[in-house]
Amino acid sequence: MKKLFFVAAGLVGMVGVNAQEKTETPQLGIKTSANVTSFLGDDVNDDDFKLGWSAGLYYHIPINQTLAIQPEVNYARVGAKYKNEMINSQNITQTYSNSTTLDYIQVPVLLKIYPGESRFNFEVGPQVGFNIYASNKAKFDTNIAGENIISETKTDISDNVEKVDFGVVGGIGYNITDNVNVGARYYLGLQDTFKSNANFDAKNHGFTFGVGYSF
Repeated sequence: MKKLFFVAAGLVGMVGVNAQEKTETPQLGIKTSANVTSFLGDDVNDDDFKLGWSAGLYYHIPINQTLAIQPEVNYARVGAKYKNEMINSQNITQTYSNSTTLDYIQVPVLLKIYPGESRFNFEVGPQVGFNIYASNKAKFDTNIAGENIISETKTDISDNVEKVDFGVVGGIGYNITDNVNVGARYYLGLQDTFKSNANFDAKNHGFTFGVGYSF
């Protein structure tokens, strides 16, 4: 009977690796990341990627030796930037640069897949973000006969940004040790970032490169 029990348990838990009697326990962790983000959409013209950051908590919940669920709560700063240079007939150079900053509380829920006994893993899942602040910084730099005239404005645009952002996440990770991990992921927003009255069709997207520590 004892042998039959272990055979049945092995068949149920078989996912490409040998079954083990002890299941890995859930782990709480902290993480920090560098974000490289921009916008996608019909009204987006050659926007550059903007460097940002994020930090937060995760809870790694193993299902078996191959699968795990990992919900997270992160504070993230994302956005995009744009630059355009014009030279008119009087050889006056005008450079316009624009930087949009969006702060979110992001909550991804990821399915993590560990192939075999590898320390590598793949992750995919939905993510919802709650916007808590948004700003836009515009800079005009005019060069007339070698003299620069610079003007800058910063505007709170929180009222023009949708309060909830939803999308999907996919990425890859590696467990350096049982406690330290690194990863890279891509986020694609599935809904408009800005409200209809902003007249700007754009969605968030970008890459995240992070390091985490599990307790």
